[in-house]
Order: sequence, then structure tokens, then C-alpha cells
Amino acid sequence: MKSYNNSVLNNKSAMREEQLRRYKTIAYLFLLIIVSLLIVLTIIKINKTNTKAFASLNGEYSYSSVMVEEGDTLYSIARKYSTEYPGSTDAFIREVRTVNNLNSDNIYAGQYIIIPVFNNYAD
Repeated sequence: MKSYNNSVLNNKSAMREEQLRRYKTIAYLFLLIIVSLLIVLTIIKINKTNTKAFASLNGEYSYSSVMVEEGDTLYSIARKYSTEYPGSTDAFIREVRTVNNLNSDNIYAGQYIIIPVFNNYAD
């Protein structure tokens, strides 16, 4: 009888341990899903912020195509065309690179690139 009781107790103990392991696994998976969701939402938020970098309360932006001239760089184009832009020159260059799928700052004469044009309607 004692060995039967010990067997039952050991079996119950093993079942509790297995159940506890399952709960821990479920908790870890839930935590992993929550962290992954937070990462995805953060990435989406960053992308929306970058895409909307040129919007403001007093204006909007559109895009225009310009031809690169001899000696032009992304920096010189940004300095020339971002006069109404409310952000930094670096942010303007990042937007130009993104819109034109440029992997580097290299551009060449005769190339057409798309640039954001900020229209300020503040009076």
C-alpha cells in the first residue's frame, strides 16, 4: 500500500512539474510575442515618422524631379532645394536617398533624381 501511495504521489508530483513547465513555456511564448509586437510597432512608427518628416502644421510637401549637373552632390542639392524644409540637411538627404533607392551618396551628371519640395503655406 505504501509503495502504491508513493507511486501516486510521485505521479502527481511529476504531473505538477510538467504542468509548471507548460505554464512557463506558455509565459515565455507570450512574452516573446509581446516583445515582437512592440518591435514591429516601433519600426512602423519610425517609418511613418521618417515618411512624414516633411509635413508640418503650416505646409506640406510634394516631389519634383531634378537633373544632376556636373559637380553636384547630394549635399549641394540638399542645400539648394531644402531652404523651406523644416528639418536638417541630413534628413533631407536621407529622404532623397530613400525615394531614389540610392545605396550611397554617389550621383552623376545627367542623372535625374526625385527630391521632396516643401510648400510652406504660413502667412
